[in-house]
Amino acid sequence: MADLLDRAWGRLTSALGFGTITATKGTDGQGVRQAQVRFSAVEVRDGTPLICLYGVASRPLPGADAVLVFVEGNRSKGIIIATNDRRYQIDLAEGEVAIHSDEGDSVHLKRGRVVKITAGTKLEIDAPLVTLTGRMEAAGDVKAGTISLQNHVHGGVQRAAAQTDAPTP
Repeated sequence: MADLLDRAWGRLTSALGFGTITATKGTDGQGVRQAQVRFSAVEVRDGTPLICLYGVASRPLPGADAVLVFVEGNRSKGIIIATNDRRYQIDLAEGEVAIHSDEGDSVHLKRGRVVKITAGTKLEIDAPLVTLTGRMEAAGDVKAGTISLQNHVHGGVQRAAAQTDAPTP
């Protein structure tokens, strides 16, 4: 009986693991992403499935931490269920949520119902229509097509109540 309990305890304690991602493999939009995980100097596992929440995708960098579940306590049947990278963190207040990259780009849901989007180079919105329900403020110039809000000119300017011509790009 003690032998049976020892084996059950061994499987139970082997059911979870902590390792370091050493490489990842792309999926080309198909299947499950896989990673190579190092547990110690001598234990490395290739082709370990990396499971992400529906609608959320990530591909951790080498050096990221990984939490694994081992099916039936079998170390050859690991599944990565969570990843973290201590090198790339952003400060959050209690209750805040953020999606961020190692390059500093982020979507930060802040306290006070503020959403802060940080993009180091460019923010792209791919939609046939964008609507705003409040005011919009810009520190720099705004363009509609090729017409600058700050630097456009009007032709046909006359004194009195006449209308000007349309802006010239």
